[in-house]
Amino acid sequence: MPSKTGLAISVALLALAPGSAAQAQERPGPLTLTTHQVGPGVYWIEGGRSNTGFIVGTTGVVAIDAQQTGDAAVAMLAEIARITHLPVDTIIVTHGDPDHVGGIPTFPATTHIIEQENTHAAILASANDPSGPPPYIALYNRLAHGPNPTTLVAGNR
Repeated sequence: MPSKTGLAISVALLALAPGSAAQAQERPGPLTLTTHQVGPGVYWIEGGRSNTGFIVGTTGVVAIDAQQTGDAAVAMLAEIARITHLPVDTIIVTHGDPDHVGGIPTFPATTHIIEQENTHAAILASANDPSGPPPYIALYNRLAHGPNPTTLVAGNR
């Protein structure tokens, strides 16, 4: 797997890839995903409600975010399978908006999930916010009671 520094650089490259997440969220229409190579073993998946990315390691794949729905996550996994036979064994959650976390329940319960502690707190708060949109409350309840993060990252390091 890439070093922590390499992983941080890869995540930064994904954030700088053409077609920002804000632009992806504005795109209507059918689910179409396109994979672009950013660097050796580093890919950006354009499309869906949110751009995602992945890094191919030696024993598994690190996904960056999980798309908005289960169907979109399945399409994302199909894109990854076009590149490698290795399983997605880790998801890095960049933030708790539905278009980045909605596909998490689609992944196996053994998937390592990494979140910043404030992201996890926001997901838990959203699950208990009766003023939120019902579909999002349901999603956040699934996340709050479903696959919990394996690793919570604290503070700014």
